[in-house]
This record gives sequence, C-alpha cells and structure tokens, in this order.
Amino acid sequence: MKLIAMLVLCSSLLWAKDKSTKDNAPFYAGPWTTLEGKKITLFTDGKPVLMDFWASWCVACRMATPHITAIGNDIPNLRIIGVNVEEGDLADAHKFVEITKMKYPSIVDIPDRLSTPLQIEGLPSIILFDAKGKILKRWLGEPEDLGDSVRQALGIE
Repeated sequence: MKLIAMLVLCSSLLWAKDKSTKDNAPFYAGPWTTLEGKKITLFTDGKPVLMDFWASWCVACRMATPHITAIGNDIPNLRIIGVNVEEGDLADAHKFVEITKMKYPSIVDIPDRLSTPLQIEGLPSIILFDAKGKILKRWLGEPEDLGDSVRQALGIE
C-alpha cells in the first residue's frame, strides 16, 4: 500500500513539474502557423531552437539560408524555425522558400508579434534559444562562423 501511495505521489509531482514548464513557456513558444498552414509550438520537445528572421527581398537572407539548413543537418537535436517578416504578399515568401530550398518550416510574423518584442533591428537576424526558451545568442547579418558559434553556445564539440 505504501508503495502505491509513493508511486502516486511521485507521478503527481512529475506531472506538476511538466505542467509548470509548459505553463511558463515564453510568449514566443506559440502556437504559430507555418507558411504551409500547419500549427507548431516551440519549446515542447526539449530541443534548442534557432530562429531565422528573413524576408523575400533580403539578399543576405538568401545567402544565409543554405548555411542555416546545413547547421540543421549537422546538429540534429536543433530545431530551426524561419520567421518571415515584412511581407505584403505571401506568394513572395513561398517563392523565396522554393528558390533557397529552405528545409525548415517558417512562420509568418505579421503583425510583428515576434520581431518587435525580440527587438529585431535588421535582416537576417538569427537567435539561438535553449530548450526552455532562454536566449543564448543573437546574430545580425550573415555570420561566417554561424555553425561554430551555435555549437559553442550549445556546448557541442
């Protein structure tokens, strides 16, 4: 009987911890709608997140996208999310995804639900979050050593 009571107590404590983590997720956890119309929520799978803020007219964003895709291939435990900003016509965003062969999902940041509170000042902007949503590092522009910087910030050799 004591064993059953202990198991019930332990499982309720674990449930409470999980619920607390989900309830305290940062505002940018979502849910969000991707360009493809799928709903996604961040920071629920225990993976760090690399957010790539981009726009279809941004030449540097076009150049950065293949490097960001490669980082996702090199670090499988990293979740990469594109954030499309400043688009008047989502057809341009879809074309950008096709041209750059973007392999990660993108959400639409209209009307600046992410850009403004996260203080995005230029494009491309890239933010690395830990698995709980804490900002670890930020980049503006196309950093040449992005992969190494991400690995270093995550403690990956």
